Amino acid sequence: MESAAFFFPVVFITSIWVTVIIGNIDDDPHREMVAASAGGQRRLHTLRARASAMLLIMVHAPLALVVVLGGPNIALQATMAVPLLFLGAIALGVGVGNLLHRPLVDEVGVAALAGPLALAGLMLFPPVQWVLRQTNDGSSIGAVALFPVSVAAGSLFLIMARWMLRRRRIG
Repeated sequence: MESAAFFFPVVFITSIWVTVIIGNIDDDPHREMVAASAGGQRRLHTLRARASAMLLIMVHAPLALVVVLGGPNIALQATMAVPLLFLGAIALGVGVGNLLHRPLVDEVGVAALAGPLALAGLMLFPPVQWVLRQTNDGSSIGAVALFPVSVAAGSLFLIMARWMLRRRRIG
């Protein structure tokens, strides 16, 4: 189980990166056309967050399976921790990444710097450190507690992005 806690920051930063890439996939004229067909910029923002979350889940599910099956004598309780950690990291990463792509953040360099800063801030947060230590020790208690908090925080970030788009009169 030592490797499961290692993958949390990797999945988190990968989720931010994939979400920013999907959000910045087109130029402004094409974005306006796609937003019009999607029903507005806010709707397009939400659809792209869903697309990145689905892509990340499909890519990281086999990795979580390898981590679970690769460990020797892992208790059933501890196997729950790995998928929950991965899904929590994806939810947080998609939420943060959704705040970092156009039209909210026009500069890709700002997003490239903000992603690692978000990771550093998250890893310095004592409850996250406790959860990762618990996971390293083979306990799933921390991951079970972290999962709903991560999903709630990721959802809050998505709501903030929609609110910011509304405030900027985009979409």
